[in-house]
Amino acid sequence: LTRLIRLVRFLRPLFLLLQCMLDSIRMLVWFGMLLATIVYFFAVVATSLFNSSEVWGSLSASMFSLFKLFTLEDWPELYEEALKATPDRWKGLVWVFFLAYIFIASIILQNLMMGVCLEHVLTVARSYEADKVTKRENKYAAHYKAVRNAISMLDLDGNGYISLTELCSAL
Repeated sequence: LTRLIRLVRFLRPLFLLLQCMLDSIRMLVWFGMLLATIVYFFAVVATSLFNSSEVWGSLSASMFSLFKLFTLEDWPELYEEALKATPDRWKGLVWVFFLAYIFIASIILQNLMMGVCLEHVLTVARSYEADKVTKRENKYAAHYKAVRNAISMLDLDGNGYISLTELCSAL
C-alpha cells in the first residue's frame, strides 16, 4: 500500500500533464478549425494562381502543399514549383502569397497554439500549487488549534496566562 501511495505521488506530474492535454482539447479543436479555414482560403487562391502545376493544380493538392508549408517542410521546393506554374504577369505575387501564408499560418497560428497549451499548463500548475498551500494551511490550523486547546487546559483560572503554579500542577 505504501508503495502504491509513493507511486501515485511520483506520477502526479504525469497526471497533471494529462489533465492539461484534456483541458486543451476544446481549444485545439477550435484551432484546427481555424487552421482548416485559413488553409482552405489560401488553397483556393493558390489553385487559381498556380493551376498549371502538379503540386498546386487541384484544391486537394494545394491544401496538402499548404499543410507542408505550414510545417515549413520543403518550402523552397514549393516556392520554386509555384514560380514555374505562375504566369509572368503574376510572378511578383508569389512571394507575397508565400510570406502572407507563412506569417499567418506558421508563425501566428503555431505561436497561438503553443500559447494556449502553455496557458492551460500554467493554470493547472497554479491550481495544484494552490491546493498544496490550502492543505498546508489546514494542517497548520489544526496544529494551532491543538496547541491553543492545550494551553487553555493549562490555564486553570481562565485569565489567558499560564502561571508557574498552573504549570506545576499540570506536570
